Amino acid sequence: MKAIINGYVYDTETAELIYVDTATNRRYYVTPNRRFFFVCFNGIIQCISEENVKKLLGEHDYDKYVELFGEPREG
Repeated sequence: MKAIINGYVYDTETAELIYVDTATNRRYYVTPNRRFFFVCFNGIIQCISEENVKKLLGEHDYDKYVELFGEPREG
């Protein structure tokens, strides 16, 4: 599945699947150029900011967060 958004190609075949949200049936990806996007249940591709991906993974997948962004500071 591919889409062109703001002049960039977002392709599920070349991007890495980083998280599946079973509650919303969204699949989150990161491109080789570190751009983030998700695919909705109806096939629509939407961009998402790195900040929002950090928040999502920080709340739901600690290991993937560390893999992508490194170990966070302790509070």
